[in-house]
Amino acid sequence: MLSLGLLGKNIQKSRSKEMYEKLLAREINYHLFDFKNSEDIPSLDTIFLTVSGFSITAPYKDYFLNDLEVESNIAEIRAVNCIKKVCNEYFGTNTDYLACLEILDSFFDKDIKFFILGDGAMSRVLQYILSSKGEDYIVRSRRLKNLDENKYCFDDIQKKYMIINTCHKDYNFTGSVDENLIKFWDLNYNVDPDKHLSVSTSIKYIDGIELLFLQAKYALEFWGIK
Repeated sequence: MLSLGLLGKNIQKSRSKEMYEKLLAREINYHLFDFKNSEDIPSLDTIFLTVSGFSITAPYKDYFLNDLEVESNIAEIRAVNCIKKVCNEYFGTNTDYLACLEILDSFFDKDIKFFILGDGAMSRVLQYILSSKGEDYIVRSRRLKNLDENKYCFDDIQKKYMIINTCHKDYNFTGSVDENLIKFWDLNYNVDPDKHLSVSTSIKYIDGIELLFLQAKYALEFWGIK
């Protein structure tokens, strides 16, 4: 039976196994490498004794970066979420990049302003995409101290805009929005129903389940698994 694995922190509720089994139409073994501290993460040699394909989620997307062969755009993003082993070499890619590019494609060249909430690995992916497409965007985060303690108002932008939330699930969006908001794309899924109440009940709110599905699709292609 095919064995795949996922590395991350607090990932017991991951739905990745469900996505792979849906795409492959068969059951797989799925190993969760769930570590609170990076010091406990085993080597790639050890991990690939039990898996044929390996994915990574927050907060470890840069952990193996120096051990991998990656393309220049992935090196620039500084985040890898998918690894394969070929002979004795390891290769990395970022299926977040490919999935986000596919999802956002219909929004390019529409004179839209993008607001990225958060400044971690997923934010870097989005910044790279939007920069390469020449799109207008701003990054706001708690760490950068430009999100006004989660209360930034998005109701005076004076053009169409999209908000993309890359923050951890503990973040609660409380900002006000107006009719110029076209989408609030939350990259999380299975979000608590009391989160993001100013947008979560709107048809403009979409969660991250499509992103997860596309990540899985591109990962299988990268691993050469059918």
